[in-house]
Parts: sequence; structure tokens; C-alpha cells
Amino acid sequence: QRLLLRLHERVETEPGQVGERWLGPARLSEVIERREGTAEDKAALVVVMLRSLGVPAELALLRRGLGEDINPELPGVEGFDHALVVLPGVVPKYVDASDRFIPYQSLPSNLQGRWALWTSATQAELQQTPVADSDRNNYSEVREVFFPRSGNVRVVERSSATGTLEHRLRRQFSRTRRSGLQRRFERYERNSYKAEGLGRFDMSVARDMGQPFTLTAEALERTIVLNGDGLDV
Repeated sequence: QRLLLRLHERVETEPGQVGERWLGPARLSEVIERREGTAEDKAALVVVMLRSLGVPAELALLRRGLGEDINPELPGVEGFDHALVVLPGVVPKYVDASDRFIPYQSLPSNLQGRWALWTSATQAELQQTPVADSDRNNYSEVREVFFPRSGNVRVVERSSATGTLEHRLRRQFSRTRRSGLQRRFERYERNSYKAEGLGRFDMSVARDMGQPFTLTAEALERTIVLNGDGLDV
């Protein structure tokens, strides 16, 4: 995980497709100098880094998508459009080095259950990438309502996600400035709870894969007073 974080800080991912132009990674020195590389370039760079540390690693080519896949009996280079890092073993582990929002050893949905061609002399047949169990894709919202004897009613909403849903949220929120997110959630609180405004707003750093993804938003409701006859607004 630390190796991937270091890579993402130093090398950005640029668009590129294996079948269109890629018949091998760019020179790794050029990738580092440009601070930019395709998914295939970054995967090759991770393979070299792991091997330098004595960790066996291979490159795997595959086609992204949720529908039609490569024919494992008749693969052609024009059908591949992505590359992963493979850590061989009894149960191989796949790493997507191109996406900074994917946790280590996790794959986005469009790379799960896909036929992959290892660039290894010992593995001639295509292998299928793993499919995550459904219990690894979770989304949770917990709402707490606080009724003081007087003052503002508070509604605190805490959201968390794992797996594919976490990946989507991290990517989505990373594209928007914090001020923009705060305005967005203030509109949400006003529409959902008829709130006076947005109180506390906390969110995990989208790019910090070392921490779970959580989001907390507090809605400030109208001022109320509790008395013997009920509620005065």
C-alpha cells in the first residue's frame, strides 16, 4: 500500500489503451521524468519496484468492462485495454496501479471476473481475475437526532462505504473542492430536514487510502423550547 501511495504521488495516470498503441511499456526512466504514464506503464513500474525488493510480480493484460470479454481460447493484443500487477501464489493477488482510489488488492467492478493474460513464461493460459464477495461492498448511513431542552435540534448523519461503493465516492468527491461539497450538503440538509443550515461537516481525505472513508454532516434545525405544553418553535 505504501509503495502505491508513493507511486501515485509521483506519477499521474494518462489515458492509453493496449490495443491501440501499446506493445510494451515506455522506458521507466521516461515515465518517472515525465511524472505521467499509462496504466500499463505504471503497472510495469510497480512490477520492477517489487522485484527489486525480492517480491515476485508479473504483468497481466485484460479488457475492462461488465459485458463481453476476451475469448480465452483466442486472445489478441487488440482486445486488451488495461494492465494489472499480479502477485503469483496459490491464490494470485491482483493490483490496479493506475487508480489511486482503489484499496490495495481490491479491483473496481469493471476489472472483476475478467480474463487476464499474464506476461509470464510459466503461465500460458489466461486466468480470471477474482470477484469480490457481496459483503465487501457496503454502504451505511446512521442518523442521530438530538433534542435539547432549548436551542437547535441537531441531526447528525454519518456515512461510510467499502469496496466498489467506496471507490466511487472517493473518486466523485476528489473532483470537487471542499467549499463546493459544503454547499452541496447544505442544500441537502435544507431539503431533507428543513434545516436552518449546515453545522459540522467532516470528510475523510479522498486520496488517503490508509484511512476508512467516512463522511459526517450535521443539520441545524429550527430553534425549539420544551415546556409542559409541548414544543414551542
